Amino acid sequence: MSIVAIWKEKINDMKIYQFVAGCFLCLMGTAVLGQKTTIDQKNLPKAASTFISENFQNNKVQHAYKDIDDGRTEYDVHLANGIEIEFDQDGNWKEVDGNHTAIPTKFLSSNIVSYVSKNYPKASIVKAEKNTRKIEIELSNGIDLEFDLKGNFIRVD
Repeated sequence: MSIVAIWKEKINDMKIYQFVAGCFLCLMGTAVLGQKTTIDQKNLPKAASTFISENFQNNKVQHAYKDIDDGRTEYDVHLANGIEIEFDQDGNWKEVDGNHTAIPTKFLSSNIVSYVSKNYPKASIVKAEKNTRKIEIELSNGIDLEFDLKGNFIRVD
């Protein structure tokens, strides 16, 4: 066997090892980066439990999940009536989604609730999403509104 043939064989073997190692690393990466596990409601952060009991007292928690992604922990809660709530790692609400049905509005700023009832009296709030800069509201008529964190209207989105 010539030296060239031996080198070609070794290169092919190395490619196979690299491919297998690459597949293994990809599988390990997805297992570590995206862990969503079912948890008991009592394992939610205290702030999340309080939020649920104060705003959704007539709704039972159907499923609760702890989601770890890129080192951030979030919690997803599904209520028996179809409402889904997302919390950050401290239990602060990030999103309340009624899945096209009205959501309670007690947790929203009175400015937001007043603005919606005055300007869209026939619509209900079906989704609220909060980030570090604004609150986005989705109405039952399909209109999306943006407010600052104090509840002051910014614009129709």
